[in-house]
Amino acid sequence: MSARRPTSARAPLTRERVLAAALNLIDERGLERFTMRALGADLGVEAMSIYKHLPGKDAVLDGVVELLLREFEETWQAGERPDDWRAHLSEFAHTFRALAAAHPRAFPLLSRRSLRAYVVGRSLAERALTILMVAGLPEDEAIAVLRLVVRFTLGFALSAPGEASVDREFTHELSESFPHVSALSVAVGDPQDEHRLFARGVAVLLDGGAVRLAGGGVRG
Repeated sequence: MSARRPTSARAPLTRERVLAAALNLIDERGLERFTMRALGADLGVEAMSIYKHLPGKDAVLDGVVELLLREFEETWQAGERPDDWRAHLSEFAHTFRALAAAHPRAFPLLSRRSLRAYVVGRSLAERALTILMVAGLPEDEAIAVLRLVVRFTLGFALSAPGEASVDREFTHELSESFPHVSALSVAVGDPQDEHRLFARGVAVLLDGGAVRLAGGGVRG
């Protein structure tokens, strides 16, 4: 557990300071243990003092969504060439997943508050949609591709397996009667295979977008 920061006597309480403390607290303890009282204690103030800057817990959590998406926006580098739309969206997905790795306990907020996330991250979404539309996808197809990439990345990050390794003896026994399942269990327990699986999934999604683009966005 990290040492408590100096009290508000040394630094005035501001919205930004409250949100930064909230994100740190969630990173340390998780969403389930996040309370306004705990946030106040971390800041060295009474919880009621926070309400002068944010009206309640929901507003604080919305603000944490802002911080997460601000970090994402500062990290994702989308170029200007429309012919690179696949590379841009692939980088979008991988950067989004990196955000999940950096804030695994706070990241679920982007799923629980998905509409709010799109509103707060409107400049990100607008940039991604523009890249797709300049490449030739109509608006509805571009929206579908972006939503699929976001949903896939959210789902992949939130459902990552917890096993760190596979018992070799068990795998050997399994291979005698179920060789393919044995190979599957090895893959599930391999962190590097998780990276490969994610990259493959993103490629499949973007392949689908390319097919739609080649077909002029005509619905199947």
